[in-house]
Formats: sequence, structure tokens, C-alpha cells
Amino acid sequence: MKFRLIRQEPGDELCGQACVAMVLGVCLETACYHVAKYKRSGSQELGRTLRAFGWKVPHKLIRGHPEKGTPAIALWRDPKQRGHWVLWTGDYWLCPTDGKLATVKDGWIAERY
Repeated sequence: MKFRLIRQEPGDELCGQACVAMVLGVCLETACYHVAKYKRSGSQELGRTLRAFGWKVPHKLIRGHPEKGTPAIALWRDPKQRGHWVLWTGDYWLCPTDGKLATVKDGWIAERY
């Protein structure tokens, strides 16, 4: 499956919505509209949005790196436990702020759907 990078504007906190947009193949505004139906943009709301579009998504995040070849939305946590949503394409990471990345940022932990 091929994904198109969708970036968030600097200072925006729309990384989760950008990842949903990349998975669904829609624009950021459309993803924001659908995620906003749930009033928040945490893991539960992102999962509900993806399930509403027919994606099979677990109801809880799973700790660890996603499998090669299997796309996943992941929550990276920095050493201070601040989170940032990114998309694992199955081969590399697509980050709404940093673009295409080969590895998780140093010191960050990945949790995924």
C-alpha cells in the first residue's frame, strides 16, 4: 500500500489527524472533521475513526515496533512521555512534521495499533 505524506503546520497539534488522513487517503481537513466527531484526538478517537472507515484496528495500543510490511499508526513517546503520532508504512516512518524517517527518534518509545 502506498501512502502520501500529509504534513501538519508548525505549532499545530494535528499529528494524529494527519496520520488518519494518510491512512484513509483523504485531506487533513476531512480527517479533522471525522476525528472531531469524538470531541478529542487521542488513541481511542483515532481508532474509532479508522474503524468507521472499515479498518481493523485493535482497541488498545501495543508496545513495540510495528512489523515489517504491516502499516500502523504509532504513538512515539519522548523521554518526558510527550506523545507524537506517526505512520509506519510497513517499511519506513512518515512523520507529519519531519517527513520520511528510517528509524524511531533516539530516546523515543513506539506504541502502535
